[in-house]
Formats: sequence, C-alpha cells, structure tokens
Amino acid sequence: MAGSKDGRESRDKEQHYRRAALVHPVRQEILRLMLDGVEAGAAEIGAELGEAPGAIAYHLRVLTRRRALKGIAKDAPAAPYFRLAQNALWAREMLAELRKQDREDDQGGEIEGERP
Repeated sequence: MAGSKDGRESRDKEQHYRRAALVHPVRQEILRLMLDGVEAGAAEIGAELGEAPGAIAYHLRVLTRRRALKGIAKDAPAAPYFRLAQNALWAREMLAELRKQDREDDQGGEIEGERP
C-alpha cells in the first residue's frame, strides 16, 4: 500500500520537507525579514543579508516550493518579488520554535550560582 487512507503519511512527509526547508539559517533569516509583510526580490534580500542574489534566489525557490513564500509578478522584465504566503502559519510557528531553541542553547543549561 503506497499511503495511508487518511493521508497521514503525506502530511508527515510535507511536515518533514517544511522542517528541512527551515534548517538552513539563510532561509530562516529570509522568513524573519518577510514576517512583517515585506515584499522584496532576491537583490534586496541579498543586500540586507550580505549574500549574493543568486544564492538568495535559490533559497527563495525552496521556500516558495514549500509554500512559505508566494511569488508576486512585477513588470514583465523585472525579477519577481516575494512575500510571506497567507497560509504560512506553519512557518511562523517553526521560526518561533527555532528562536526558543536558540535562546535555550545560548543559556547553555547553566545552573544558577554555578561557575563554568
């Protein structure tokens, strides 16, 4: 049998691919930039993050494929702009979870009053 009748297996795969898409720190930074409703292209995002526009374009394609971002067509010869997809609540939740983990890692699990 290729998949379960209730679609649980396909949802699990999609969840896996979404998590994998957010593992890369550049993709996390791109999404953080887009959380406030910003619309931007690869060149603008690249300038903001100090990355090459070509590398950013690759990450934008990955995030678009996972439906975290939505491409917006601008004038015909211009490169597309991107914005956070309306149904990308999962991306917001995963970013919040990753931030929480980062903060916990920064604290290093130190015990109060104990010196390293």
